[in-house]
Amino acid sequence: MRYDPRTVVTHRSISHYELLQELGRGGMGVVYKALDLSLDRFVAIKLLPSEFISNPDRRTRFVREAKSASALNHPGIITVHEIDTDHEEPFIVMEYVEGQPLNQLMAKRRLSTVEALNFAIQISDALDAAHRAGIIHRDLKPANIMVGPDGRVKILDFGLAKLIAKGTIATDDSTEAVNPPTKEGVIFGTASYMSPEQAQGGMVDSRSDIFSFGAVLYEMTTGRRAFSGTTTVSTLAAVLNQDPRPATEVAAEVPRELERIISRCLRKDPARRFQHMDDVKVALQELREESESGTLHALPTTRRFSRRLLLAVVAVALAVAIAIAWYALQPRTLPPIVTTPLTSYPGSERHPSFSPDGRQVAFSWNGEKQDNYDIYVVLTSGGPPLRLTTNSAPDTAPAWSPDGRYIAFIRDPGPSGAVYLISPLGGPDRKVANTTGRSVCWTLDSASVGTWDGISGISLISIASGEKSNLTSAPHELIDDDCAFSNDGKYLAFVRRSANYVGNVYISSATGANPRRITPEESWIEGLAWIPGSADLIVGTTAAGTWRFALARFFVHSRSAGALRYLWAEDGSYPSIGKPSPTAPMRLVYERAVSDYNLYSANLDAARDSHAALPIALRPVEAVRNGPAIFARWAKSGVRVRSVRRVGDLAV
Repeated sequence: MRYDPRTVVTHRSISHYELLQELGRGGMGVVYKALDLSLDRFVAIKLLPSEFISNPDRRTRFVREAKSASALNHPGIITVHEIDTDHEEPFIVMEYVEGQPLNQLMAKRRLSTVEALNFAIQISDALDAAHRAGIIHRDLKPANIMVGPDGRVKILDFGLAKLIAKGTIATDDSTEAVNPPTKEGVIFGTASYMSPEQAQGGMVDSRSDIFSFGAVLYEMTTGRRAFSGTTTVSTLAAVLNQDPRPATEVAAEVPRELERIISRCLRKDPARRFQHMDDVKVALQELREESESGTLHALPTTRRFSRRLLLAVVAVALAVAIAIAWYALQPRTLPPIVTTPLTSYPGSERHPSFSPDGRQVAFSWNGEKQDNYDIYVVLTSGGPPLRLTTNSAPDTAPAWSPDGRYIAFIRDPGPSGAVYLISPLGGPDRKVANTTGRSVCWTLDSASVGTWDGISGISLISIASGEKSNLTSAPHELIDDDCAFSNDGKYLAFVRRSANYVGNVYISSATGANPRRITPEESWIEGLAWIPGSADLIVGTTAAGTWRFALARFFVHSRSAGALRYLWAEDGSYPSIGKPSPTAPMRLVYERAVSDYNLYSANLDAARDSHAALPIALRPVEAVRNGPAIFARWAKSGVRVRSVRRVGDLAV
């Protein structure tokens, strides 16, 4: 018999409440509209399904929901009036909210971008309040979000919520599974909206809710689920191993800035998502302000062109086609940039750094047991890695000194972090200074390292004395980090980021004076590296569609030519370049993430002197060497770039 949510319940009361109408049901209970006979008001009453009344685990969860929600006082979270029992039957009394669940609303029609932003800001504000109270929801989905007639939302169903100490991670019972008589290994929650760590039964914290929020936001903006499959198992596999199609490809009206926020929420690695829900809320509020002011733009859509404009477009397209054909007919050797795996260990290998002679790479790895990040060194010619650190705190972001004597790294990134030094051969490490930065860069004389000062700019720290001096100072609400000194020691490149973590690349003098922005707009930039023997800077980024004129991942900025161009279309970040020698080509090592992070390397010898500019709406297919310069052969957007690479490994 098909379930009818309008079913009227007759001759049924519990305590001093008369049940009037069944509103909905799910794994965590049945909800009724009821009349409070004492106060003469409508309420919502949730009852535990009769088959679970004698189940102590289900009763515990039922009580937990009431306690979790009652601990919160927020207009975006359902208010719990009381929890009681009547004839051994537990029930929860909540405020009655007129409206419909978000999933039912989306089933009827597509939400506009303005509606999606308004709902998302309210949801993020409510989740932020829950997280500040030490409560994570763990089952956020459209069915648990009620939308009122006035457009206000309420988050429901804290049945899987976990009450944790503020700032800690729920290490026990984090993904709750039971073994009922008819099913084994049932994971509580909803597969399409689970975070990867929850689906794997790992530790979860507020960032798990941020992933679920991203899945809900994706569905609100595109009308499609971010992750789906024909079975629960296939859906969980998609959550763990696949990225959803970019929102702008599914719905062209989605603003690119909103797509970036969604992508940031849906990163598989919790450390690379937004870290706090209030950061998500601020980013969404800024987007709404841009939308209201008319400065928020979606990807270009089809428009009616005038005859004159159409002729101009055809003329430009013809000129570009002729240029492409001319390049195609030139007799040149076409050496491709080939990537090869450098590591393929279990877990994640992060933040690679070449030794000065280009024969070794230092990196951070969470080990075979994937239990803690430590610093390792591996030969580029192959062989097992050498473990340098064994501290219980995470060690990340190694950076090899130009003189080859030390590797600097960050221990325990965050408020209690510090810069340490260690010999590439191993031995005891030495603390240099406290820092809240997440990466370090060396001065050319190997006497100092630069890192974020924890406030706004970059500090220069003497490795001999630990003395700090200010190098840069970012404007209000911005921070400077990810620095890199040029090969001649005269310039400093760094990333200036905003609160939502996107930023731009700047180049200043080595003293931090006269910073000049070189990127056309904000992006998620992860890593900078100067090409040896040139004035060129490689920029690594993990965001697809980073700049309006192209879709690629590695960029090169030429200080002499003043242009930003592609190096090649590869998904990578944190580049480090080994110096070329008469017997070895120039190579770049970088990290690449699919199911985990590993190291890859690439031969860049053919690309070092390139100053080619990038035509708008074109992407490179392969590099062309001609004497000391390198030219790019271009093809229209949509041509797929062939890549020789291994899924899920670091590369050179």
